[in-house]
Amino acid sequence: MKTIAKYWCFFWFIACTAQQNDLDKRAIEYCNQNSTSYIAIIWPPALVDGHWIQLKKILNQHVSIVCEKVFLLKNEGPKNFTRYVYRGMPWLSDAKEKALMKERFSQKYYQVPCVAILFTCESFNKAKSCKEYIRVVCRDNIIHMTDTHAETKKLARIVFDDEQINMLNYASQINSVIQ
Repeated sequence: MKTIAKYWCFFWFIACTAQQNDLDKRAIEYCNQNSTSYIAIIWPPALVDGHWIQLKKILNQHVSIVCEKVFLLKNEGPKNFTRYVYRGMPWLSDAKEKALMKERFSQKYYQVPCVAILFTCESFNKAKSCKEYIRVVCRDNIIHMTDTHAETKKLARIVFDDEQINMLNYASQINSVIQ
């Protein structure tokens, strides 16, 4: 799989003025093909509270970034996306969900986007230690990373598809949008 990365240089596509939609399709395909791919979601507080540069530096030291996608969650989007990302997690109660929403999408962070970072890493343990290091150095709960290849593929189909983001932003219930 290491040779695939040579042919998937997103920065080359950007330099050649590829359309965002093309880059998004290539990112989804990259996730499908590469079992060592992961996605990190950077929540709005990281961008507003000054953690972005330090967070990006840590990621660059520990993983190989493939591409980034900036997307804005508005209206119902924050609630729907939070439910999608953490669906099935035993620790997520209604109270915990409300606390996450307040922390990540309060008025202070209104109109601040999230960033999805697609990256590869030698092992899950290395990716997990990078996430834990970010949480210690920057702040807890400013980053979410996928844990499995299946989760990476599912999340890629959402964050690298503007129509899916739009549906999250305007759907009244996530169950009616995405399974």
